[in-house]
Formats: sequence, structure tokens, C-alpha cells
Amino acid sequence: MSELKSFMNPESVAIVGASRNPRSFGYRIVKNLLDIGFRGKIYPVNPKAEKIADIKAYKSLADLPESAELVVIALPGKYVIDVLSECKNAGIKNAIITAPDVADKREVTRFARNADIRILGPSTVGLINLEDRFAACVLPVRNFEAGRVSFLAHSGGLSGSLGWWRHDGIEFNKIICLGEGCDVGEVEALEMLAADPATEVILAYLQPREPEFFRALEEAALRKPVIFLDPAGSNEIEGVTIVENYQELFEFGKLFSSRVKITGNHIGVLGVSSGSISIVLESMKRNGLVLADLSDETKRQLQLIAHPWIKTFNPMDIWPPIELSGEEMGNRYMEALAALMDDPEVDGVFVVLGLMEEIYFNLQEKFRDIVQRHPEKPLVVVCWQIEAPVLEKVKSDLNKLNIPFYVNEFERPVRAYAAVLKYSTWIANRTRERAVYSTI
Repeated sequence: MSELKSFMNPESVAIVGASRNPRSFGYRIVKNLLDIGFRGKIYPVNPKAEKIADIKAYKSLADLPESAELVVIALPGKYVIDVLSECKNAGIKNAIITAPDVADKREVTRFARNADIRILGPSTVGLINLEDRFAACVLPVRNFEAGRVSFLAHSGGLSGSLGWWRHDGIEFNKIICLGEGCDVGEVEALEMLAADPATEVILAYLQPREPEFFRALEEAALRKPVIFLDPAGSNEIEGVTIVENYQELFEFGKLFSSRVKITGNHIGVLGVSSGSISIVLESMKRNGLVLADLSDETKRQLQLIAHPWIKTFNPMDIWPPIELSGEEMGNRYMEALAALMDDPEVDGVFVVLGLMEEIYFNLQEKFRDIVQRHPEKPLVVVCWQIEAPVLEKVKSDLNKLNIPFYVNEFERPVRAYAAVLKYSTWIANRTRERAVYSTI
């Protein structure tokens, strides 16, 4: 992160255009820094204010007690050159330009380069670094815990919204909006995230098509999973997972960031609906996944759970219960899941979970021991037509167990599993190739 450290984790930040108006972008930047717990120095700059958000304000950059490591320019575009000139005189070397109305971006770029000032933007909502508790963002940022996934985009709406919105099962580490990228660009940001130890998975939605950009994606993929949104579906980039819609960017990222080891395509399937199970099976066929051949011991255990008319134990259909009882359904799920997860022939398990209030059970209580016994074996839950109040409890249970889940999605979790397997196989092969070459 060394080249972009001053943007991602500065020791001090000045906000030019800081405002006393709580509804303004200039106020929001200061408020975010306070809310997120930024540990550095905050210097609001406003010639008409003595304090902003109870922090001493300064009339200009020249009045600061030190040269700030970073300045955020939250003013209209016509003032940007003047502020950059103040930065030059004050010895400030890094600036974020939020204005979308910079008339001559080439002039801004030339001035900044001549003054040895690095720029993020213009037309950026800023960035968020939850790992180091820093947020230079014009949109609201909630005080979330840092996760393992980082997001990179030109779009302010797509990246800025992650400051207050969370996708089920994903927590973010860093969120970067490049805006128009007149200086800090895609390649440099990708290289930074690839080298960042706190980022384990990179999600990216970027438009450039220059060869160096694709090389940067490939190089990043050698270090960690990269999921790239390409709505046109026109690119095949070695080692990079390509998705074609925004939802899949996060749904795939959920499984990539789960830390389970997906190394094989032999799957166990468990559920309570032959129809929903069949949809999963068809998707498995299309994505190169197969039903695992169960061991005799696993079949014996499942036979104890199964109804007399059940002759096939993978997939395992545990419906119907003897009565509509959460305790009974919980035990049936638990015993069948334990048998599948314990089988060494099973590389991963899909659980198709259908519940209503009458048969809800505490998943933490029933699944905890199984997950602890197999912390690296993939377990993916498909939440299928679960009654709304029950679904919230189920999601809470699964999040606490760190089990990836998908709501009313039968095919997407299968595609995500296949994508992780493809990447795991690719990176293992590349690692072996490098080991061979190093001995020659």
C-alpha cells in the first residue's frame, strides 16, 4: 500500500469545503471520520466557521498547524485549481477531488503533476478503509467491522453505497471509487489491493480495456481471487472470475471470501423438496459438479434417518417429518448433514433449506458441532421460500456460523462453487509450474 498509503491511511487529513450544514457533503466527510473512529488529525477548512462538528476549523490550508498528508476538496470544480495551488504552497502532496464539474481535467492533471501532487478523482465519492478506520467519503459511512473483501470501481453510486449497505454474508475491508481517474488509476489501485494483506478477495467493476489493465488483473489473480464484473461478457482473463451482472459480483464474492477449501467436484445434496433439489442437480450438471458416491457407512447412517421408501441417499430428501416440529426437523437436518460432511468421498455439501415458523429450529445449535468438526469443508445453504420472519433468524444463525447462504437462488450458488473450484485448480497448477521452473 506504500504508494497509495497517504490516500488510504493518512496521519492527517484536511477537508476544504467542510461545512456546518449537517446535510452537506462537506459536513458528511468530517462526520464520517468521527463516526468510523479515525485516529489521525482532522483539519476542517472553512473561512467562515470556527468549529465544524465540534472540531476547530481553519480559514485556509496555510493556517494549518502542519502540512496535512491528504486534502479532500469538497468544492465545485471551478475552485479546484485554486485549492491545488494552496496545496502546492502548503506542501500537501495528495488530494481527493470530489467535484463532478471540473471543466478542464487535463489542466488539473497538468497542474498537479507539475506541483508533484497525486490526485484521486475528480468525480469521486472518495474511499473507505475499514481496516484502518479511515473514510474520506461524501456519502454516509456506517461503523462496520472490517471484513476480507475489497471493492474497486469508477462509479460513485456503486462504490459509495457500500458505506451503508451490506450484502448478506460479505463484510468489506476497503472500498475505492476512482471517479474519472485522471491520476490514480485502475492499474495502481489493483496493484495496491493485490499487495494488501488485509484484502483477501478483490471485486472490481472497471471500464478500461488497455493491455496493461488486463495484465494487472492477471497479476492480481496470482495473489488472491479477483472477481471482475463485465456486463458485456466479452473478456476471458486468465485466473480472473468474470461475472456478467452486479448481483453475482457479491454472490460469488461471498463464497470466495468464506475461507473454506473447495478442491473437488463430488457433492452431497440434502433438502426437503424433490423439486428444489432437482433444480440444484441440473445446475450441477451444467457446471461440472457431480453427486458423490457415498461410503457404505454414510449410506447406513442415512438409512436410519430416511423414510422406508427412500432408496437413494444422495441427494437426500428428508421430507416429510412425522409431525410439524422444529425439533424433529432440526434433528433430521443435523443427522443427515453430519453423515454427508463426515464422508471423505464428499468434497462439499449443498443444503436446500425450506422452513416455516412451525418447523424452524436454531441452526447454530444443530450445525455448530458439524461446522467445527469440518472447518474447511465447503457447506453452502440455499434458503428456499423461507417465511420472512423465520428467514431473518436463519440468516442470523448462518452468519454467526460463517456458513455462506443464498436466498431463493438455486443456480447461482452452484455457479459460485464451480468458479471457486476453477480458481483453486488454476492457482494450484500455477504454483506447481512455478515450483518446477524454479528448480531448472
